[in-house]
Amino acid sequence: MAKRSDLLRRLKMADRRRNRRPTAAAKPAQGRTAAPTPQTDVAGLVVTEILQFVDEGGRRSDAEVVSALRAFRRGSNPSSPDAMVLKQRLQQIGDRADVEMRTLRDAVGDLIDEATHYSDRGQANDRFVKYLQLVAGS
Repeated sequence: MAKRSDLLRRLKMADRRRNRRPTAAAKPAQGRTAAPTPQTDVAGLVVTEILQFVDEGGRRSDAEVVSALRAFRRGSNPSSPDAMVLKQRLQQIGDRADVEMRTLRDAVGDLIDEATHYSDRGQANDRFVKYLQLVAGS
């Protein structure tokens, strides 16, 4: 029994040490604090690109925008030539040095999720684009 209680005591001590480690490691060293890097608003870049795409082409539907977003997220090519243009623009955003591809894919996924709320068949086919214009303040 003494071995068991000794083992339990050591395990508890090890757990306490492990729990203290992240707090000690999280404290910055004096004199070596890095300046915070400005975060790029990836979702804002994507929305801006979508709105430019819609403005340049005249009357573009939600289906083209969502098709391009889904194709970008999957890594495939959309069937519509207009959607292909938007997908290529999204890839150019991903090629930027200040944008991580994972963050871009997450932002595109969030926009796809948001687009599903505006995809009623009986309604107008540009509800999602109008929503983006409203959010962007255009």
